[in-house]
Amino acid sequence: MSLTRMLRSVGRRSGVVVIAHHRIGEPEGRTGDPALFSATQDELAAQLRTVSTSAQLIGPDELEEAWRTPGLHVLLTFDDGYAD
Repeated sequence: MSLTRMLRSVGRRSGVVVIAHHRIGEPEGRTGDPALFSATQDELAAQLRTVSTSAQLIGPDELEEAWRTPGLHVLLTFDDGYAD
């Protein structure tokens, strides 16, 4: 499901959506499992545009406050564990 479609399905509900990415980039020509790539740079940029028009982007330090604040909040994380 695309991020845009997912955020639309949430609708006007309040809460926090956490989007966990692993690797950003083009998997072609790279070593390792291409399924570990969450998005290309262009796809990530499109996701950020979607979030900016559909929700409030928050950082980890804003998570507790977001739970208490009406509206849709998005926490975007990157967890790949790779040296690159």
